[in-house]
Amino acid sequence: MTQLTKPAIATRSVVVEREMPHPAEKIWRALTQGPLIEEWLMKNDFQPVVGHRFNFRAEHMPQWNGVTDCEVLVVEPDKRLSYSWNKDTLPAVSAHCRVQPHSATYH
Repeated sequence: MTQLTKPAIATRSVVVEREMPHPAEKIWRALTQGPLIEEWLMKNDFQPVVGHRFNFRAEHMPQWNGVTDCEVLVVEPDKRLSYSWNKDTLPAVSAHCRVQPHSATYH
């Protein structure tokens, strides 16, 4: 098959918005500092640097070694963060986080 005749891969989006009564800087730290990410997600070796490859690490499970390979795609301090993750048996995923003012809170 040529590139034009390959079937398109279906993509899906999940959008989650949260209002948080905290300054953008505090939310940004929770999204970009490894020890804080671990508190709400997983162990990691994250660094907010475009191109940085890192891992999320969880308990080993049947059919999964607990490691998810990731890469930082976009970093705009206090505003926007994107990274991708991939596991051999799953389709690639991209996470996009935006910190935006909304009244006196951020989401």
